Amino acid sequence: MDYYFEKQKETVATPKPAEVETKVEVTEAALLHLDETRKWSKFIAVFCIVMAGFMAFSAIVLLLAGTKTELPGAGILGIAYLIFAVLTFVPMLFLVKFSNYAKKAVANKNNSDLEEALKYQKFYYVATGIMVIISIIFVVAFAIAGFTMGFVSGIMQSQNV
Repeated sequence: MDYYFEKQKETVATPKPAEVETKVEVTEAALLHLDETRKWSKFIAVFCIVMAGFMAFSAIVLLLAGTKTELPGAGILGIAYLIFAVLTFVPMLFLVKFSNYAKKAVANKNNSDLEEALKYQKFYYVATGIMVIISIIFVVAFAIAGFTMGFVSGIMQSQNV
């Protein structure tokens, strides 16, 4: 009986399936499209960053005006402008990084630069997509709140008649 307990199990190495390596080649036409895309993405990103800067400046002016004067709602509007400025800046930063890495990838025909460019392009779309989802949620929430207020207001007016 001891023989069965002392005998070690034999292990059989199962062969792993051969990893299939997929190669994607980037053609000259694809590089030209990438170069054209990066130029436009850089233009859009720089423009939006400048607009975000103006929005941040306006936010600071509104926040200061809200503390110095009796301007109703200036502080809340200033905070909203500041939030929108940050929400505009973040995806545009990803777009600038995409453009910079795409420029390097096209110039040097370097795969690692292309991978970095595509990574930042993905980050741009993810950030933009998340903001779109949040915007949809806010629009639906405000619509429900508006309909509810209108319904309650209608009921209250009918009871006062």
